[in-house]
Amino acid sequence: MTDLSLDLRTDTITRPTAEMWEAMQSAELGWAHVGEDENVLELEAEVASLLGKEAGLLVQTGSAANLVALMTHAERGDQVVLDEASHIVWSEEWGVAYVCGLFPRLVESVGGRMEPEAVREAIERSLLGHLPSTSLVCLESSHNFGGGTALGSEYLGPIAEIARARGAWTHLDGARLLNTCAALGEEPRAAAAGIDSVVLNLNKGLSAPGGAVLAGTRSFIAEARLNLRRVGGSAGHQAGILAAAGLVALRTMVPQHAEDNRRARLLAERLNELDRVAVDLDRVQTNIVVVQLDDAPALALELGRRGLGTLPMGPNGLRLVTHRHVTDASVERAVELLAAAAGA
Repeated sequence: MTDLSLDLRTDTITRPTAEMWEAMQSAELGWAHVGEDENVLELEAEVASLLGKEAGLLVQTGSAANLVALMTHAERGDQVVLDEASHIVWSEEWGVAYVCGLFPRLVESVGGRMEPEAVREAIERSLLGHLPSTSLVCLESSHNFGGGTALGSEYLGPIAEIARARGAWTHLDGARLLNTCAALGEEPRAAAAGIDSVVLNLNKGLSAPGGAVLAGTRSFIAEARLNLRRVGGSAGHQAGILAAAGLVALRTMVPQHAEDNRRARLLAERLNELDRVAVDLDRVQTNIVVVQLDDAPALALELGRRGLGTLPMGPNGLRLVTHRHVTDASVERAVELLAAAAGA
């Protein structure tokens, strides 16, 4: 795709802003591996403060940060409770089992929302008196496969309380948490209150060139640093360049999330007017729109030929994600192209 305003496959294709490029070029570098890069230290502290946590750890990707969190919270052979449609399960190549040696206990969810009673049962359920050792409950917001649903403290808090009462930690895959907060009018630290660890991506709505920050207690982050070394991701010798852009992103791009959410809603409403196309408007709460139609993979190929990037989600779903390069005019053009390709 050459036109970023019509590449709606993901928000990870955004270009850094001019201010980010300038910060990267002028970044003073220290040895990040031994904690001597000021940009890295400042970024980790700033994200931790934003999320109401004690400390942070810069990781190359959100998926790697989730993996490190799993390794840090749980011992091999432990059970981890996740919702059946979570990104950790379906988009991270089952690293939860393959790398961490953990047993995933999947719980049914609607829009990424697990029923609290189902979480409690997943932790406690025994067979012939044998209780699994459940170390961790994983949550996600906004929820990718849930269609972009915004799950804030009203949902996350009670789940965390259930886990804590039963001796389990909680981890939040908050790759797009700032989209959730923009949708709910909630501060990130309020949304993450009671959650033991949180991952925030810098390269989605924030438009930085890469990186994610894992946040938690100081002792948790100290152990997470060791686990990041174990999977080969701790060196980051020029990490200050990435961190410099991340700092600019945090300080300048947060208002963009509300605009991305607004345009996703506009896109969903316009698409829902078409024949042979359906959108569950109740789930369009952040910057993700999932369109239900026939033969989504073939249609995605045709749309790509016409200049519109979309991502198939199964045989009958197309994902479209708004980001800072998408304008209101882009939305109207996307509707026109999808209507023509789908015969709607």
